[in-house]
Amino acid sequence: MSLFMVIIVIKIAHLQLLEKTDVKSRWNASLGILEIDDERVENGRIFTFFKDQDYADVKENRALHLSSYSIEQTSTGAKKLCIKARNITGHLIPYGKADIHPVFLSGHVFSMDSYTRPMQKPLKSIKENEIITYTQTFDIKKIDYIISVARELN
Repeated sequence: MSLFMVIIVIKIAHLQLLEKTDVKSRWNASLGILEIDDERVENGRIFTFFKDQDYADVKENRALHLSSYSIEQTSTGAKKLCIKARNITGHLIPYGKADIHPVFLSGHVFSMDSYTRPMQKPLKSIKENEIITYTQTFDIKKIDYIISVARELN
């Protein structure tokens, strides 16, 4: 399985470290994200855990393209991640078949929504080229970075 993921870089030091490797990645300065398309990263601790917890039946890894993100404060004091993503498949993605799945990392601790007992509702159907907004509330105080897939499921 090849993961295509987007990393929202909160600490620029991680980007500088990656630049010294030959990992296939692309820095998108306008969005402030790092796109990684290299199977070797799957061997890292967090990626191995994610892969082991990833029960999704994937149809297309590159189904959605992140067009923007923001982290906002809610009225309860929690933080909310908002991701805008465009359907780039060339077809309609049916209800419940789009998968945006962020993993929040802070030091050696990470948090993600479970695939087996998800708290997030399934995403609506997404027309070709349509931009949707995915939101997820989290309560981690200090985030180093966020990793996410943006794909279509079978």
